[in-house]
Amino acid sequence: MAKVKVIIQCRTTSTRLPGKAFLPIKGMASIVLCAKRAMNKGAQVIVATSTDKSDDNLTTLLEAQHIPYVRGPLDDVLKRYVKASEELADEDYIIRLTADNVFPDGNFINEIMDYALSNHIDYCRTDYVENDLPYGLGCEIFTRELLIQADKLSTDAYEREHVTPWMRKQGKDNVYLYKNSHALASARCTLDTLADYLSLENVFKQIDDPIQVSWQKLCDALVNYHVQKTIKTSAKKTNMSISEFTLGTAQIGMDYGITNTNGLMQEHVAKSMIEKALDFDITTFDCARGYGLAEKRLGQQNLANVGTTIVTKLSPFFEQRQDKQSCENYVKASVYQSCFELRTHAIDILMLHRFWQLQDPYIWEEILNLKEKGVIKFVGLSVSSLEEAMAALAEKAIQYIQLPFNLLDWRWHDKAFQAKLSERSDVTIFARSIFLQGLLLAKPVQWPEKFKNIATDCEAAITKLSTTLGRKSAHDLCIAYARAQTWIDSLVIGCADVAQLEENVTLFKEPKLTQDECKLVRETLPVCPETLLNPALW
Repeated sequence: MAKVKVIIQCRTTSTRLPGKAFLPIKGMASIVLCAKRAMNKGAQVIVATSTDKSDDNLTTLLEAQHIPYVRGPLDDVLKRYVKASEELADEDYIIRLTADNVFPDGNFINEIMDYALSNHIDYCRTDYVENDLPYGLGCEIFTRELLIQADKLSTDAYEREHVTPWMRKQGKDNVYLYKNSHALASARCTLDTLADYLSLENVFKQIDDPIQVSWQKLCDALVNYHVQKTIKTSAKKTNMSISEFTLGTAQIGMDYGITNTNGLMQEHVAKSMIEKALDFDITTFDCARGYGLAEKRLGQQNLANVGTTIVTKLSPFFEQRQDKQSCENYVKASVYQSCFELRTHAIDILMLHRFWQLQDPYIWEEILNLKEKGVIKFVGLSVSSLEEAMAALAEKAIQYIQLPFNLLDWRWHDKAFQAKLSERSDVTIFARSIFLQGLLLAKPVQWPEKFKNIATDCEAAITKLSTTLGRKSAHDLCIAYARAQTWIDSLVIGCADVAQLEENVTLFKEPKLTQDECKLVRETLPVCPETLLNPALW
């Protein structure tokens, strides 16, 4: 009978979550938990890591835990699999696991193994979408003969890093379907970001025996955690995870906001706010070169290296047309200064802070050049008007758009804009200014002088709507209305202090408005001039 060996690939040089193999889950390093769960029904397990010195501490840990390992090339994972299976015959099977997936257990492995052996197939995999399983719960099984063929014929770096793409290209792609009572394809049980780690920690807190617990019970615990989770993470349109609440950091970095009476936030308060945001599962932060100390304060918390997504913006330093060299220098100075302050080698999402920056061919060319070099991962644009948003949607390289939106803002219901947005399924929309810089929560006396004639009407209408719709407050109404817009992926909300952050998070637990309720809001509120909707025109 054919032998079966489980090989877990692992390295410690992850860029999104460095050292994640050592992160403790239920009192043990994640790689140890992964290996012990894989062998909990007696399977032969070995960890395939690299010969690079960065993995020396990993092998020391594995030795202390009596977990077998083999070392091979850092950048050639396929070759590591060949080395880890040297004693196997051609007809023997290998099960491929990755160390960042700790849910698979002996039963999960045995089920797909029995299927492959009984049907005499040389390659089979799981598919989390077809199975409706959480992302990260999966494995592959293939014969050593197929592995050796892949090693001889795979020349592409991607194929060698991911081991099995060449096999699937040969028409060997069989999918095994597990019986599953949950619809969890939108959930994650992998370990790739800080949010993932916090999720796994909370899931395993519910478990008495983390090694022997079945993968099905872990799915049950994952369901319970997602029910209790404070801030949800939206579906990914790129490989950036975006939380539905993005913490705006203008208040963290400078004296910001027409209703702000506290001035620049003290450093210890900023630190507490960032830490508290992470506690609430907020993993997306919005800042800019023009936000004073914001980038520096985020960098001091090492956020760029713990699985968060940071949005920053190009400096709005000059607006008059410059020569090509000046524009290149301007872009590089802004981008590399952001990298320095954020303590990162690459910016997750760089947004142009002004529309004219997109219109300048020299600036735009240099942005695309830095993106091609990997200094910028994704590009976006912060817009103020419908016309700017339409121009952004026409530019394929722009995959993130930040725009102002609130109860009074009628502009974004434009049919042409919504139709164009529906054509760009790859675009993520951030909505800022949902309180209109605090005016929607302020008394009419605090409004700019030129708008005080409509301030009283707006306050009265918002108060009436809050009561009619059973909302806790105008604050609650503003958030519930913005969250109900299905085309918006995340709300950018700045907070003056930790108490305000906690209040906003609490309101995210309240139900969104229904579409009928949103219609009532639009019919009830007065139509305001665009000069009010755009604070830059105040």
